[in-house]
Amino acid sequence: MLLDASIFSRAITSFDLSSLKKFMVEGGEVIVGRGTSLDGSLLRNLNPKYLSAMNRLEDGSMFSILEKGDIYAKARVAPGATFEELFNSLAKEGYYPALFPLYPKGTVGGFIVTNGSGFGSYKFGFVKYKKAVHENGEKGSIVTLVKYDEVIEVSQEEKLSWSSLIIDGTKRYFVPSIYSSLVGGKSISVKELVNEVFRASYRLVKKDYVPICLRTTDPSFFNGFPGELVIGYEINFNSPAKYTVMCGSVKADELEEVFNFLRKNPGVIPFPNLRDYDDLQKQILSKYKRRVKIPKHAEFIRDEYIDATRCVNCSLCLDSCLAYKTTKNVFYSAMGKLNRLVTEETAFEACFGCKECEDVCPEGIKISKITEVLPRIGSNLKVSISLENSSLRAKELEKQLEDKFRSYPRFLLFVGCSAKYDPVGLEGFLKFLMDNGDKIPTSPRVKLIDGMCCGFDKYISGDVEGARRDVQRILELKKANGAEGVYFLCPEGLYVYNALSGEKGYFAFEVIKPFIDEPIHAGCWARKLGVEGQDKECAGLSLTSYMGGQVYMRQKNILTVCPFSTWKFGTRSVYSKFYSAEASKLKAIAGETVTLPDTVMVEIIVNAIRDASLRSVDEIASKVDLWKVGGRNYFVLIVIPIVRKEFTSVLRAKLSEDANVVKFLKVVVEDQILLNEKVSKYVDAVRSYDVEPIVREIVQRVSNSRNLAFENKDVVESQSFSEALRDVLKSIATASTLQTIIVEVASAS
Repeated sequence: MLLDASIFSRAITSFDLSSLKKFMVEGGEVIVGRGTSLDGSLLRNLNPKYLSAMNRLEDGSMFSILEKGDIYAKARVAPGATFEELFNSLAKEGYYPALFPLYPKGTVGGFIVTNGSGFGSYKFGFVKYKKAVHENGEKGSIVTLVKYDEVIEVSQEEKLSWSSLIIDGTKRYFVPSIYSSLVGGKSISVKELVNEVFRASYRLVKKDYVPICLRTTDPSFFNGFPGELVIGYEINFNSPAKYTVMCGSVKADELEEVFNFLRKNPGVIPFPNLRDYDDLQKQILSKYKRRVKIPKHAEFIRDEYIDATRCVNCSLCLDSCLAYKTTKNVFYSAMGKLNRLVTEETAFEACFGCKECEDVCPEGIKISKITEVLPRIGSNLKVSISLENSSLRAKELEKQLEDKFRSYPRFLLFVGCSAKYDPVGLEGFLKFLMDNGDKIPTSPRVKLIDGMCCGFDKYISGDVEGARRDVQRILELKKANGAEGVYFLCPEGLYVYNALSGEKGYFAFEVIKPFIDEPIHAGCWARKLGVEGQDKECAGLSLTSYMGGQVYMRQKNILTVCPFSTWKFGTRSVYSKFYSAEASKLKAIAGETVTLPDTVMVEIIVNAIRDASLRSVDEIASKVDLWKVGGRNYFVLIVIPIVRKEFTSVLRAKLSEDANVVKFLKVVVEDQILLNEKVSKYVDAVRSYDVEPIVREIVQRVSNSRNLAFENKDVVESQSFSEALRDVLKSIATASTLQTIIVEVASAS
């Protein structure tokens, strides 16, 4: 069950939800944009399957112009695009939607499906009454556009008016500039006017307040409204009556007064469309009392639950939410998680830990803290982080530090996943201690602790007791080694240690910070520790996929303080600055620094898997008989080496044909740590890649292959066969296979 921005969603937390279920519709599919609607219709859906409205058309564009006229035009628009996005894109071509909501974060499809009114309402009324201004279709939303950059502002009602606006009590009418010879008044650009409307609408969303829009045929009713009304408009055409709509906000703890006002004034409806109250809304309207009912399963996170109830679905957090960007599904977003908590959801996926959502929340909700504890109710995503042991060079540096600084107290250096995700940084920090140990306030004498987990994976999956056991092992090692403190190279490990050990660990970054004079990236869990940097984009931990979506990897050129960020962004950590020059991560050939975005290599590898699979189609078809002989798993074992053989030759050719790639690989193979790091990243990324289009292509070709026996077509057409092919594709690019090919290509050139 998801909420929207309506007052009915705000009221839902005062009810025992079981008492409302008889007014809801069970199951079905619901297409959701950003959940900013004010009409409360999302509430009617109990346990539906949520689908995301597409925010781009098939060709990747937001809109395409279908018809052009002197004044009006029509465009096909992605229904999941926000009106803010659409406005900015259309304005470049001199077009504007004939009708759109005052709040710019609403989606095109959502506005249409709720028959909303908004800016432009005086002329065009509702989305659909006698005339359809916009319509939703199977291939997108059809939107009516107007083509004029300027309007004339007049103070009196005018039959030629395009829109009527009421801002802070002042009523203004606007006539299209094409009628300038017929009316007198001040000219104003449509872009400037729309931005003024947007700025006013953002004032509706503020700390401890709930936004609301009201419509009525008699504006005198507004005089008794127990809140602040900021912006509104009049509707005169394409409407069953002349309406006035006013939008404002009311204090969250005075919501009961709003419902009392609505009970006494049935001529006022709290959403700007033509719908009346449905049965669920009538029940909420008649029974609402100000209180918060906390379900028993959430009592142990009472404070977080109450904080979550303050979410008003403004959707501002979605713009920075990596979970939303990855899945394109509001259900998995920060806002969606808060909604699900207060509607008694009991299974939550681990969160990346971003703080950017919290930065933009106008209600001041501690979103990051809430999403951190939600998996403790029940987790449906267990995070697993792989480990590797420290390199021989790191072990040698450890020994040298012990010899050089024997008179200093011993510290543990918890390596954890840094050995895999930032091995260069690990050695860099040890080298820093060797060169600057007598200049730091702590101690340079360290004992490496590797091959064990800090408990972070368990912690974010909701298994706090499991994480506590991992932390206890660190404490035992600290005591056994007589260590004075524990260094952590990653903020995630330090966060869990500080939270569960009863002690405070040391962030290695704070030790070397006085020696760093470059901008740094510090996001998510580093920010939870209070560390700030010039860049704070969420890297998404070590996860390469999340709830069915592929976590986007992007190249950055900035120092990081987190091994996951170093790995994800294909950059260097603050610790790597102190890595020895002869083994430097960035080498130069002929004075030119050689780098290659990880995304480029991943695309090359995936394309090689696709080409190899298609080359193998006839042989795969001939092996389908083995499915019936030995079953699915036997078939997979037989097909993997067939495709991998082709993959080896295809990938070798693809890598060799690009001089820049070859130059990069020559640098990589010179440093075994860097080679291992890159190969590990490529393997993880490829395994999380969406291979469904490739699977569908293979199935079609196998089905049409002359080598496929007719009696085996039922196997090929089954879902199980597609799943088996998916397993095959995910198994082709192993670490050993990639490393062998990369070394061969680098050596042959």
